[in-house]
Amino acid sequence: MRFLVVVMAVLLSSCASSARDIQAHLNGMIMARQSPKALSVLEHNANTYGHKNRLLYDLDKGMLAHAANRYDLSIPAFEEAKRIYDNLYTKSVSQELGSWLINDYALDYRGDDYEYTMVYALQALNYAAQGNIEEALVDMRGVDQAFKLIAGRYGANAQHVYNDDAFIRLLSGLLYQASGSLQGDDEAMIDYKRAMRLYPNPPNILVEHLNGAPHPDKATVYVIEYTGFAPTKVAESIIVPLDRGNVTRVSIPRLRHPWSVVATSVITARGKKEYAKETELVNDIGRTAEEVLSARKGMILAKAVIRPLGKYALERAAQQSIRRQYGDVPADIATIISDVFNIATEQADCRSWATLPNHVRMGYFTVDPGEYEITVEDLDARRVVLEKKSLGRILLRKGDVRFLVTRSSR
Repeated sequence: MRFLVVVMAVLLSSCASSARDIQAHLNGMIMARQSPKALSVLEHNANTYGHKNRLLYDLDKGMLAHAANRYDLSIPAFEEAKRIYDNLYTKSVSQELGSWLINDYALDYRGDDYEYTMVYALQALNYAAQGNIEEALVDMRGVDQAFKLIAGRYGANAQHVYNDDAFIRLLSGLLYQASGSLQGDDEAMIDYKRAMRLYPNPPNILVEHLNGAPHPDKATVYVIEYTGFAPTKVAESIIVPLDRGNVTRVSIPRLRHPWSVVATSVITARGKKEYAKETELVNDIGRTAEEVLSARKGMILAKAVIRPLGKYALERAAQQSIRRQYGDVPADIATIISDVFNIATEQADCRSWATLPNHVRMGYFTVDPGEYEITVEDLDARRVVLEKKSLGRILLRKGDVRFLVTRSSR
């Protein structure tokens, strides 16, 4: 039985490693400016993720397709991800038992809290980029239900739970304002005020929109750019002696932040007139990930400590029974096997949505109607141009509001 459990633990962690390897490969292709190929590679490796990581597959597919402007692929992928999230937030007793007997890889990946809400934000941007503001607002309203489900996961008295998000409130306000209705303007003001309370340093785009709407005779273009890559999880493990004969391992995750060279970016609209504007950081996903992990650290650590102690109690009783019935040598062998079992099965859950960006940057223009070519230049800390991208030519009429999405390769 114990051998089967060890084998199961190894297989579960192996599937998780395969998913992490694919994610690293996908991010490498993004850095090599091969985003369309990355999406193709993902689709051909769906089975490699393993059935416990189905959510990760849909998250990665949704993100890659979204950043490549393949909304026809991104929208159904994110809808499936939302469906899986909702199902997984209703706990499975058998899976929870497995996570205490083996490790958290026995659980289907259910995502970090900020990942859950980002699905709604990205799906809203999918619709906004297609000009469908009403559908975008449906997803923005769905975020509140997501926050309720997150709160239910921790209980009424939990402290420092991720229960709101400045970027999501800013985006919701922009979308409500883009709807062009008086009610939309009122809802936008509510969201802007909430965002002001949540941002440590409110971006100018928020301050400007809170102080007044864009001129109705102009057209407005919002450019959303994703830069860098979200932090990944790595295990921190220590070997702990339990008594004179037994040892175990305690393993918890920490975040490793990939390095990004993009310090800022400049968006330009060229037509009869030329407009240039620097983007602003509106969502620091890496920082949010640290805050969410920190809030859960006590729960993670408790499980990481209690689980091996529970295994030890069962194994100690079995060793004593073997010693009484068969003597010291078989009991000593059982002790060694128990140590191997504990060390092999105690693994921190290091799964994450690694294809997310680290930063979301945003800039906007309020321009005269006309035809414009939109470009984005990524700059490093010395303001050296790293990459220049064209977002194409767009015809803007009076009162138009457009949302454009792009992905940096750095």
